[in-house]
Amino acid sequence: MKISISKENLWLAAFRWAAFLMVVLAVIGAINSYSPVPFWDMWNGYLEFYTKVRYEGDLSAWWQQHNEHRIVLARILFWLDLSWFSGSGKFLIIVNFLLVLCSYIIFNKTLQERLIDYTAKFELSKKILNTIVFIILFSWIQKENLTWAFQSQFFLAQLLPLIALFLLSESVEPRSSSILFSLACVIAILAAGSMANGILALPLMFVYALVIRLSKPRILTLFLLSTITITLYFYDYTSPGGHGSLKDALLNNPFGLFQYLLLYLGGPFYHMTLSLIVAQLAGLFLIGSSAYFSLGILKKPSKPLQLALLFFILYIGGTALGTGGGRLIFGIEQALSSRYQTPAVMAWASLLILYSPRIVEKIESKPLLTIRLLFLIPALLLPQQLIALTSKHASLFEKEIAALALEFRIKDQAQISLVFPTAEGALLASKTAVEKNLSIFGHPNIKDASLLIGEKAINTTTQCIGNLDQSAPIPNVSDYVKVRGWLYQPDDKSVPKIIYITKNNTIIGYALTGQPRDDVAIAIDSKARLSGFKGYVLADKLEGEIMLQGLDSECALNVASAPSPFVTHNAEIEN
Repeated sequence: MKISISKENLWLAAFRWAAFLMVVLAVIGAINSYSPVPFWDMWNGYLEFYTKVRYEGDLSAWWQQHNEHRIVLARILFWLDLSWFSGSGKFLIIVNFLLVLCSYIIFNKTLQERLIDYTAKFELSKKILNTIVFIILFSWIQKENLTWAFQSQFFLAQLLPLIALFLLSESVEPRSSSILFSLACVIAILAAGSMANGILALPLMFVYALVIRLSKPRILTLFLLSTITITLYFYDYTSPGGHGSLKDALLNNPFGLFQYLLLYLGGPFYHMTLSLIVAQLAGLFLIGSSAYFSLGILKKPSKPLQLALLFFILYIGGTALGTGGGRLIFGIEQALSSRYQTPAVMAWASLLILYSPRIVEKIESKPLLTIRLLFLIPALLLPQQLIALTSKHASLFEKEIAALALEFRIKDQAQISLVFPTAEGALLASKTAVEKNLSIFGHPNIKDASLLIGEKAINTTTQCIGNLDQSAPIPNVSDYVKVRGWLYQPDDKSVPKIIYITKNNTIIGYALTGQPRDDVAIAIDSKARLSGFKGYVLADKLEGEIMLQGLDSECALNVASAPSPFVTHNAEIEN
């Protein structure tokens, strides 16, 4: 018997393969981008928070501001990562992906509710739309949030209000569930502990209750919870410095603020087309469509689910407006930052669900044309997703050397600025972490490395090949100089990860390999590509002959060091 497969089913398979490819590439990108070194806000918002609570007994750190936010929920996750998972950050990145998956589950449930009146005849259309929502939510345009261990609060700040509004809509007649209403209130309260925009959840739910005409006790409950939550949030609140304000932006640059809002909301279309105009038009379309749906519902406020989606889009719009007020001083293009694409894609997923009945009808009336147009979404997102395959070896290596500088307590501003704006701030935030071997400072490559200086080295007779390419002074640092070069073990074709720099069998410096060296790979061996090293050596011990000793590969190389730390050593690579 011959089985007939329709073109529509083949397109569904194509959508599902695209969804599979999107999530696989996102996971590969997260693996490629992974570094155990805390980055930027993690030094004070993650490590310093933990050490204050754990070792100083400062419980107020749980509620302290991080910029304008009170990231209580994220700090719970940070605590778990540092207490249970050695502060590697892997747990937090996995949580990021799980939170995206939770968002998809809620949107999927919402889509099914939105299309509940459509029979099994429309099942194919439903599956296609469901797959598109999945593709949007796992898009790499939000790579900073997916790969940065600090960003769980960014997902929570969108997910929790979405869940709260969905549950609130589910609690409306004919269900009229007090359990669902109570759960919605609890989740909305928790949203205030995600990020600053989370405090909008309860006030929006209060307005939602007025529009949908919930019972007076529920309206009063939402009003009281909103008042109490906002009051507690802003108690002892300090406005962060270095940012603009919404008031100033509205008064001094309203058009710029409007452009920022459009770019924020239309950001996914910029990343798909690289056009600012397209992004702004997309943002305008989202606002116009939301207004159109709102007018229809306000005339007949009996569609709780649709209204919940519109209030969620309004929540994202309020987030964009508030962000623009504080960040407009950095330029309107700042709205296109990768981290802002998470709320934007969730707003577009909501709009897609609002339009879903019309899209389903279009698929049924003009299937191939409509499906081909819809397939433009994964097709335009795929180039961005392929960026996830890009090697990050160079940047990951530099971050590790920055951590090495902090382990040695060397104020190497140029290096440390790759992971934190100021060396002083990073040295202060990492002080206890270094002492207690927390996070990266408990990693075998970094742990107690500074304590090895002055210790005796173990002799080895196996010969490495390599070179000390350069030694250079560090501004405002007198006791150490920075060195770089390459080292390779030809016998077993390996690169030693850790290098002791020794003199008279005494350790005078420490370096790590991992820097890409294409020149060495071409001249020596492709396996030597990551043989580049950087490290730190005692400045007063560098003159004369020194030895580069690979620890894990157990090989050594004598090199003539520079007579002064200002001389560059030119590497001569022999085939």
